[in-house]
Amino acid sequence: MGIILILPILVAGYIYCMSSLYMKYRMHKYDGQLLYLLVGKFGIIFFSISAILTAIIFYICKKASFDICSYPINLDYIKYIRAFLVRNHISEEASVSKFVFFLHSSLISFILARYFPVLYIWLVKKRHKLLSTDQAKYFVLSGVVKGGIEKSLLNSIIEPGLLYMCSMSDRKVYVGTVSAISEPDEIQGVAEDFSLVPVYSGYRDKDSLSVCFNTFYKEVKKENGEDFTIHLKKENIVSMTLFEYDLFSKFQPKKEKHWVLKILGV
Repeated sequence: MGIILILPILVAGYIYCMSSLYMKYRMHKYDGQLLYLLVGKFGIIFFSISAILTAIIFYICKKASFDICSYPINLDYIKYIRAFLVRNHISEEASVSKFVFFLHSSLISFILARYFPVLYIWLVKKRHKLLSTDQAKYFVLSGVVKGGIEKSLLNSIIEPGLLYMCSMSDRKVYVGTVSAISEPDEIQGVAEDFSLVPVYSGYRDKDSLSVCFNTFYKEVKKENGEDFTIHLKKENIVSMTLFEYDLFSKFQPKKEKHWVLKILGV
């Protein structure tokens, strides 16, 4: 009996944790008993809210009735559920009221756990006047992530169109716009993989580590009319920063003039 009572609580908590981006981001950090307690905590919250709503609904159903063309309409659907359960020997008449209340509360808790994260994302989108649901999702996550590469990847989705320069562990360098990042799940965090539409790519010199661009994708795009997409892993990024070509040019070492040109003052 105890397992039957606790099962809806755990299911509601699990549904919420799997539906909420915020909880997906945190779930992979929990393990063992801590994960059970986390799921159970949210399950208790949603089941408690649904129990209160169920009590209110039951009270309204008993009182609500009206006539249509002198034909009485009774909204008390609970009594039909009770009669169905007793008639089919699913529950005894003495305990059928408790069984229906428990069943009704469980169903509402599942619905609340599933759609509360959706409602929250919608409210964030409207409040901050974001253009898409994806932007709202990653806006929520950006408030959780403290900083570093994850923060830059999230900001790239919230503010699309910005150019980022990614320096990879193999000394490859990509400059482009981030088109998509992977969502967190119960195993891994946010942005473990991401997609980049490159503008330039090149490499870092093995001695000076200065950036040398040798591929310009805009020229290829003009010829073929296609966008290249590169799929990269966050773990391979050494550094990631906003890219502005004018600012980048100022940091580039100036080439020394030939000694003849110096003599001529050219």
